[in-house]
Amino acid sequence: MKTNHIYFSLILFIAIIVISSIAHAADITQMNLPQGTYARLGKSFVKDVAFSHDGKQVAVGTQFCIWIYDVNTLELITLLTAHDGTCSDFCYSPDGKTITSVGSGRKVILWDAKSGEIQDVLIGYKDTVWSVNYSPDGKTIVTGGGQGEPTLRLWDVASGKTIRILSGHTGIIDDVSYSPDGKTIASASWDQTVRLWDAESGAIKHVFPKHSRSVNNISFSPDGKTIASAFNERAIMLLDVASGKSNVFPTNGASLVQTICFSPDGNMLLSGHTDGTLRLWDVKTGTRLIAFTGHTLTLVSINFSPDGKTIVTGSRDGTIRFWDYENEAHLNTIEGHTSVVRDISFSPDGKSVVTANRDQGTLCIWDSDSGELIKTLSKHKEYVLACSFSPDGKHIASAGWARNVIIWDISSGTQKHIFSNHDGPVMCVAFSPNGKKVVSGSSDSVVRIWDLDIERDNRILEGHSQTVNAVSISPDGKLLASASNDTNVRLWDMQFGNYIMTLEGHTKEVNCVSFSPDGKTLASYSRDRTVILWDVQTQTIKKTIDIRISLVEDLVFSPDGKTIALACWGAGTQLWDIESGQHINTCLAHIGGVKAVSFSPDGKKLATGGWDGLGYLWQLDEVLDR
Repeated sequence: MKTNHIYFSLILFIAIIVISSIAHAADITQMNLPQGTYARLGKSFVKDVAFSHDGKQVAVGTQFCIWIYDVNTLELITLLTAHDGTCSDFCYSPDGKTITSVGSGRKVILWDAKSGEIQDVLIGYKDTVWSVNYSPDGKTIVTGGGQGEPTLRLWDVASGKTIRILSGHTGIIDDVSYSPDGKTIASASWDQTVRLWDAESGAIKHVFPKHSRSVNNISFSPDGKTIASAFNERAIMLLDVASGKSNVFPTNGASLVQTICFSPDGNMLLSGHTDGTLRLWDVKTGTRLIAFTGHTLTLVSINFSPDGKTIVTGSRDGTIRFWDYENEAHLNTIEGHTSVVRDISFSPDGKSVVTANRDQGTLCIWDSDSGELIKTLSKHKEYVLACSFSPDGKHIASAGWARNVIIWDISSGTQKHIFSNHDGPVMCVAFSPNGKKVVSGSSDSVVRIWDLDIERDNRILEGHSQTVNAVSISPDGKLLASASNDTNVRLWDMQFGNYIMTLEGHTKEVNCVSFSPDGKTLASYSRDRTVILWDVQTQTIKKTIDIRISLVEDLVFSPDGKTIALACWGAGTQLWDIESGQHINTCLAHIGGVKAVSFSPDGKKLATGGWDGLGYLWQLDEVLDR
């Protein structure tokens, strides 16, 4: 009995540790949420990756923050979020104790790498800071500015003060680096040049001949004699520091080079390409040694571990991969980083949310209470632009750049139907109220009604002269509305596909259209900066709301029909009262534009998806009380 008791206690102890660990990881992913939100969906898209100096951690820079992972366990350790906008670049200090990040908030932020606490904030720029690096002794930080302020700044780490400002570039400074001996600073710019500066005096030492395109990445060789530069061509430029001469390092027909990195011994050069391939080259002979494949989209960052045994790669496909180059093997993958959220929708029962992640061609299904990822559907070969739940919640329709509409069985995660008759990217998709039909609109200016029973388009609706941006079906399933770049909203009969009439009132492209829950009102948004509320029965204008926002990507009614939510570019998610036509409140969380918005069926929650690659879940009572 005593042995059994000890055994049971041990099992219980282990279970508690595991559960606590899982809860801790979940808590970290939801750290520092914007006011009014209760869950973050996804981790944003990957922009940069770097090993810590002891090789035990890897930092992943995304659009809005930096995620720190344990290299061995792949466990998320902490999350650094403090920028008032995008996070453009980051780096570790030479001793590994500090992480420094820069971004659109015009700040240079120094973080304690272990605790994640902010140590210092350096102020001086009036525009976005694009790049950052440390001197080898860790006493100085160099930063590169944006288009409005294309200068380098040298900062004293101890005092936090600007030492010197270096002027000369005329475009965004996308990368900066110290030579290994600390005597020279190299800078790469969108003005197509790489410049060398004296680190002590700030004097310009050399300007290399212009590249054919913007230079986005540079890497010093370990001996400091050579700089490799990546400039979105099928080649790498090797720059001789002493002579100022440049030589083209051909990549033998490979796709465009996005990022480069020397090995710690300087004998090899890594190149990351737009086709997702990682290539390893012999520097002396120019011979390709290895090509690693696995990523499906552009590599944006690559790095060797300090011991030179492992390579880490970050890609727009949302994954971070680790590679053993000596054995030519893939080691591990970190997943969950998401690209632009092009569409978002609550399930009919409100228990889950689906996001269409554009660049990766994936659909992610999330728990609407916890924000945890439930399932990923990934079969789109190109951008996915739209998604919609079926009324019974058992299927999802998705569409995108590949010109097809896919119907998914959620339970099995498999494709049930694929419809491919459009002649252009499919911009929007919607289920009929009875779930038997799917409607799609395309850049080919055509609306198609797909019958799921006979598995083909039994109605082709022609009449628009430009891209169809949005479609909406009336709650009774009898009417279909379509919105187009031709400035018109058209009404159609759903059963027979007959054209009814054109609603004229907008003067520019119409981006969004939506029926109210009772079907009596139709709302449309146009780039003329107005929302028009149409009387469906009389087909006349009931009200025009001047919202003075240049771009709205999505428009939906609340379940009670009293409010509309607008997904705005650069102006958050705005809530407007239908009866008064007045602005109620704004939900601010996304960096850049909000691409999609959806109310939960009970009207208590709001889901938003943005250009920053994130989804957010909001408690509406908290938003309205602010």
